[in-house]
Amino acid sequence: MNGQELFEKAMKHIYGDGVEEDNALAFALLTRARALGHIDATYNLGICYHYGFGTGVDLEKAFDCYMEAASAGHGKGAELVGRFYNRGIHMERDRKRAEYWLDKALNSKDKEAAEEARKELEFGKPPRAHALGNRIVILGCPGSGKSTLALRLNEIAGLPLIHLDNIWWKEDGTHITGAEFDERLQAILAGEKWMIDGNYSRTQQLRIAACDTAIVLDYDTEVCLTGIRERLGKPRADLPWTEEELDPELVQMVESYRGENREKLFACIEKYPNKRVLVFSSRSETNAWLSEIKKEREESICKAIS
Repeated sequence: MNGQELFEKAMKHIYGDGVEEDNALAFALLTRARALGHIDATYNLGICYHYGFGTGVDLEKAFDCYMEAASAGHGKGAELVGRFYNRGIHMERDRKRAEYWLDKALNSKDKEAAEEARKELEFGKPPRAHALGNRIVILGCPGSGKSTLALRLNEIAGLPLIHLDNIWWKEDGTHITGAEFDERLQAILAGEKWMIDGNYSRTQQLRIAACDTAIVLDYDTEVCLTGIRERLGKPRADLPWTEEELDPELVQMVESYRGENREKLFACIEKYPNKRVLVFSSRSETNAWLSEIKKEREESICKAIS
């Protein structure tokens, strides 16, 4: 069979179109079609690797397939290459490369790919202060400075501020039960205005689903390790006691965060394409944005009273 015949047969087995649904067989057929230079087969093989259809999930191989298809002019391939770069999926975020490939998708003949690329270009793009909404979640690795950002941003936004650590932990170092935590969190999320900072990955989907804007501090591991060291011995608004020494479990959490936990966070965000999402890769990038929206807010106040 030639590449087109292999591709058509594979797609029939994926969808169970007149034949038995068989993802493993479809994967094998797409692999053969890719070897013959079939671009649609290469793109769909990337989908198999991306989501584990007929094979194990392998994001590196998925990206390779998308890039091969995109380089041959495949619109959806270009959109997904752009998405990988834009969201830092299995790689460091690179906004310039993301924009390059998303622009390729925008200018392709595939209208669906162009529309998805248009939406993706808005992902992680810092909105103006008035566009943040009234329900904001701040997420990221421990030590990235979520609580510090929350305090500084709240000087501008003026929303009720909730540090999740202050809900979970008691002053004596013990904590409430999971059921109590969930009950308090649900009561907060039912409110019309709030800003919440903290990880607590078990409940992050609830918060993302309820928010208007999700802010992700996507910093390097060393930056976050420095963050947890520098806060030792300092009173904190987000914790009911002062940390005097490093917790080995916390260090391990930071060191392993950019693996599974980070990918789970971005996978969760992907489920809510209509949310505003800001992703910052460095403290300088975050600080520049804060300065910008603070200036914007001050200018709007001046206009209002003039």
